[in-house]
Amino acid sequence: MNCYINKCALNDIDKLIKVSIKTFSDTFSSSNEIENMKNYLETAFSKEKIEKELKNQNSSFYFLFNRSADDQGSSFEQNEPIGYFKLNDLDAQGTDNQEDTSNSIELERIYLMKEHQKKGYGQFMLDKAIEISKNKQRSYIWLGVWEKNYSSLEFYKKNGFIKFGSHTFIIGDDHQIDYLLKLDLTNKNK
Repeated sequence: MNCYINKCALNDIDKLIKVSIKTFSDTFSSSNEIENMKNYLETAFSKEKIEKELKNQNSSFYFLFNRSADDQGSSFEQNEPIGYFKLNDLDAQGTDNQEDTSNSIELERIYLMKEHQKKGYGQFMLDKAIEISKNKQRSYIWLGVWEKNYSSLEFYKKNGFIKFGSHTFIIGDDHQIDYLLKLDLTNKNK
């Protein structure tokens, strides 16, 4: 796989907002009412909110870039990300996790452009998130997945994640259930 991740900086904010809105919309628009999606996207990915998240020293965003080959077979780097993920450490983690979060990392977001899904890029990003979490010597990584996102639930199950709870995720006026999943990073097999 010819791709790489880059940690986002504050000057990446416009690119991050663009890829966030695009990937979230592509993933969930067909399952949600238009007005609820519009309200969620305007709030969750506002410039002010994303800037605050980028400035939080315990939150990190990572772009996924694809390296491509030109007609002569020379490798070049794409300027636009094909996906991204966000890790929250320590006090930046969501409060719905009822467990002690001092030794964990939350994988809050992990999204790919639709045309790059089912090609191994999601696995690449998850592996990188796990690697970063292990390098920080955390015991587990956790995330929330919508209960109706069956392909993602299967993906995480295949990767050894187990369900340990649930929380409410609100899109507009729709209260949805996310399953909380975690992966034990002390297991030497992963």
